[in-house]
Amino acid sequence: MDVSFTTKMSLLAGGLLLTLSACSDPQQAAQKSLQKIAASLQQEKTDLDPQKQLAAYQQMVTDVQAITKDYADSATGKALAAGQSVDGISVAGLTKLRDAMAERAPCYASPTSACLRPFSHHPSGPTQARGGAAASGSAQQAAEQICSQGFAAADKALEGMKINKPAYAKEVIQLGLAAGQCQRPDDVKAAVNAFMAIYPGADEQQVNSLLSILATPGLQAAWPEVMAQLEKGLQSGQYGKNATASVTLNLALGYANAGNSAKALEKYRDFTDTLHYRADPSTQQQLAAAIMASGDIDSGLKIMGATANQDVLAVALNQGINALATRLGLFQPGITTRLPFNENTTLHDYLSAVSADAKPAYQSATQAFEGQIDNMAPTVRRSNQTVGLIGLDRDYALLALIHQKLGEPQLATAALKKGQAYGARMLGQPENSPDYPSIAAPSAVVLIAQGDYAGAAHLIQAGNLSSDAYGALLMKAAGQTMNAEQTLDIANTISRQYGLYNTYTVVIPEMAQAGRMDDIDKLIAAWAGNPAQKRLFYGLILDGLVAHGDADAAKEYAQKQHLADDDLGKLRLDAQLLKIPAIATSQAKAEPLIREMFQIGQTLDKGQGVQYSGGSDRMIAQNAAAAAFRNGYVDLGIELYRAAANKDQRPLLAAFEKKIAPQDTTRVLMLANNQLSEDRMRTVVDHAIRALDS
Repeated sequence: MDVSFTTKMSLLAGGLLLTLSACSDPQQAAQKSLQKIAASLQQEKTDLDPQKQLAAYQQMVTDVQAITKDYADSATGKALAAGQSVDGISVAGLTKLRDAMAERAPCYASPTSACLRPFSHHPSGPTQARGGAAASGSAQQAAEQICSQGFAAADKALEGMKINKPAYAKEVIQLGLAAGQCQRPDDVKAAVNAFMAIYPGADEQQVNSLLSILATPGLQAAWPEVMAQLEKGLQSGQYGKNATASVTLNLALGYANAGNSAKALEKYRDFTDTLHYRADPSTQQQLAAAIMASGDIDSGLKIMGATANQDVLAVALNQGINALATRLGLFQPGITTRLPFNENTTLHDYLSAVSADAKPAYQSATQAFEGQIDNMAPTVRRSNQTVGLIGLDRDYALLALIHQKLGEPQLATAALKKGQAYGARMLGQPENSPDYPSIAAPSAVVLIAQGDYAGAAHLIQAGNLSSDAYGALLMKAAGQTMNAEQTLDIANTISRQYGLYNTYTVVIPEMAQAGRMDDIDKLIAAWAGNPAQKRLFYGLILDGLVAHGDADAAKEYAQKQHLADDDLGKLRLDAQLLKIPAIATSQAKAEPLIREMFQIGQTLDKGQGVQYSGGSDRMIAQNAAAAAFRNGYVDLGIELYRAAANKDQRPLLAAFEKKIAPQDTTRVLMLANNQLSEDRMRTVVDHAIRALDS
């Protein structure tokens, strides 16, 4: 039971008066008074009310000063008066505690990001490097804020920087890039508009800054605003001859990338016919490809001069198709030799539907490209430009992928067949070509999306697509729909490119999540590898059952396979079960698991901890406190954190992963203040600021 501050102070004062009246030995009386202060100090280390703790520290300072006066002749009184520490107590030490809490108490009682910042690792706001440039950490901080609250809120953090225009301009562009990554186009525009308010394109250097924005894909949402600003500059006649030409050419490229081929051609004619300049070959190719990607194939080919020579024509068409695929998100900007895949790529995201407004233009451009390729394919001669990485066979594979993206699987299948026929005519055995992987990759993605897993497996094998991305993509899809025997057939086909163990680790959770336990049992029974790895597969099954949300099935399976027979197994099972929303959101269901995790953790921490390669972890019990905080059970988190034998700041950081009530923010901050070193306490404050700003 908590004792009120008034009662504690009365007891403390009464105790000191009793000591003064009852002890005739000054040294004994001084020591007893000091012991009471030490006991009170220890008790205050548990107080989570900042104002009460401040008042208590003030009283302790007064009491220890009284000892130096009332017992001036005692050894204790003399030592304290001389500034020495007696039994860990000194006037200076208590004064430091009081003053530190005096600074924090008003803010901790009613926390805001602004008042907390002086107690963080970044007391002046976003960290500044020498010369006024924003340090690398500030971009991450800004990114988190702009993605959760938008540009206006993120911009407030830069208020003090605005008088340093170069530094602010650099940081505000970082905000725009961050907004682009988290799909906030209006905030991209706001960031770029803030940049243009500083650098509107008044001189050649500012013009180059605007042109660099126009060349940055992550800021594409703001390109219309930048182009409008550059157009104003052209109309005002404020640019010199070379700057005018540069702006005109870049506007042509900008309009082409935005899909406005008519405006792009108008600007390009101004550049060539009115200003009498010639574009460098690279820019000329980019412009032509962008215009073709907008559906005007003939104008793009004319710019490239690619109407007669088959090799030049093949290169031009390939660049146009690459530009179209990039515009649809099938390539990363500037990287067209490979698909932007990794082991976490999902078909749902990669082939997400195109907006209804944009779709007709993309379909028209795709059909125009395919018509050109169809016209060339029957008569074209074999060359390095007509087959392989930039050849017509790859063009067909990319067109198939584009059709699939546009929701046209029949047209995708037709394009694949035309590409296969073309490759066979030109190469005989196209699988033997060193460029075949560039054709097999988009083709395999199309077949996986269409459910032709055997065909996709053949392409992965023939193209030797050893990247984990394609094997994982195929086996995830197969695991969702195919039975054990069919799945193993597919897995064995690509076993050289994607090992069987990898297949099992991908397929088993998919099957478990779908509740297909019979197929999983058959897969495991058929495992011919290391028998010890079967236990790992059982853990994957548990993962799948948890992902499916079936707590009873998960516990039953863990018991059946002896996954929770020891303390570590129980610990893992409890942590897994807490991932199920129905359990995590119910304290009645979650708390028993969390308390069991704590008890097991305390036992492990007192022993050898959890062993891992290179050492051991003896801070296991505190993970239970982190679980409580993470799921919003702050009282439980505080109780377990205090009781943990070994602890650091990490459980307190978990308290700020989600929205937290102001009064709970106060208590967690005070817990950090009472328990942690200065540096770790600042880390907790950093996370509190992010939570308050989110």
